[in-house]
Amino acid sequence: MKKTLLLTLALALALCAGAQKGSSFKENTFLSFNGGFTLYKNEAGTASGFNFSAGIGNWIVRPLAIRLAYNGVLVPSYAFSNAGNDGQTLFHAASGEILWDPLSTFERMNLLGEHFNIYPIVGFGFLDRGEGANGAGPDHDLHFMMGLQVAWHQSRYHNLDVVFELKNFFLPNGFDGSEGYNSFLNANLGISYYLDRSTNRQRSLFESRRVNEDWFIGLGVGPNVSSFEFEYMDPQYGMWGFSPGIMVGRNLSSVWTMRLGLDGISAHERFDTVLNKSGMRYVFSNIHFDVMYNVTHALGFRHGSRFCLLPYIGGGIIWRYDDVKFDVSADLGLVGRYYLSRRSDLFFDLRYLAISPSIGGGTGASGHFYGVGLPSFTVGYIFNLGTSTTRYRMPLNWNP
Repeated sequence: MKKTLLLTLALALALCAGAQKGSSFKENTFLSFNGGFTLYKNEAGTASGFNFSAGIGNWIVRPLAIRLAYNGVLVPSYAFSNAGNDGQTLFHAASGEILWDPLSTFERMNLLGEHFNIYPIVGFGFLDRGEGANGAGPDHDLHFMMGLQVAWHQSRYHNLDVVFELKNFFLPNGFDGSEGYNSFLNANLGISYYLDRSTNRQRSLFESRRVNEDWFIGLGVGPNVSSFEFEYMDPQYGMWGFSPGIMVGRNLSSVWTMRLGLDGISAHERFDTVLNKSGMRYVFSNIHFDVMYNVTHALGFRHGSRFCLLPYIGGGIIWRYDDVKFDVSADLGLVGRYYLSRRSDLFFDLRYLAISPSIGGGTGASGHFYGVGLPSFTVGYIFNLGTSTTRYRMPLNWNP
């Protein structure tokens, strides 16, 4: 169920792309297809194989695109090879990705000439390895990805790009039975086809104008509960903790916001049903990147709105201090922002953080990541930096 919620929200955010521009879904929407070679780094060393991918994306604002992508990786499995089953195994990775156009951000559109663009990529998503021939069970987890795309086109008016992509998928400790650092390094060649390409992706009326504008910082704190498939959430079981956090973000337009957050989280391992007491308390930190969509303005800009609702989805990295474990996380939630002044907002954040059982004291090195999570509710204060050019948080009596 939780996995379905994450996928549904990701799809909803993608389908909303372009709404702030008053344009069709086709404008600056592109389809990607590519394939190539993979190096699989695991406990045994490095194995080689192949990969293929397909995706759909949209440039939601001038310098940033969201892409939903599927990546299939065909390499020897570490766990299956140890069990005597050689041969290739198909791994599945479904990702939500952000592509950034630095040339557009800094207003230097012709720095690389008319035929080339370079886009750094970051992504989070789901990871799956199927069952083995010897009856070994499947393995499910999360992944974090960083990469780079080099795109060539005949002209900026042309709908077809030839692309080279280099992606590194960081795999959780223990995935596929391998401890330590694990990764897929994919080198791909392929195409991106635009359904309706806008030449320079002009900024809309309610889009941020300059790179130093529309930023904000925030502080918040609130309670959380350690949830293992939602049992033992009653306060009497003592599975509660607290989550202080800081964030920095930017309002990219009247509907799109992105933020980078750092939270310290007090959590518990699985409830001990034998001793009838809460699991061992532990502390970990979480760095996460979230994409938010302002539903208050989804169907049109509403001037003077003091309160806005922003559902979001994101992912990041977590590390547990007492056992020095690093892993990947996914989150979804809902932020409410209330306008106080040109500089100040109050906010609440209802958030669900999904983590691997290996971090939460669960059985097995990996397992069903969506079975362990930490719902939390935080409240806090946002201070807005620079000029607000997106205008969505300006009251009716504001005079530019």
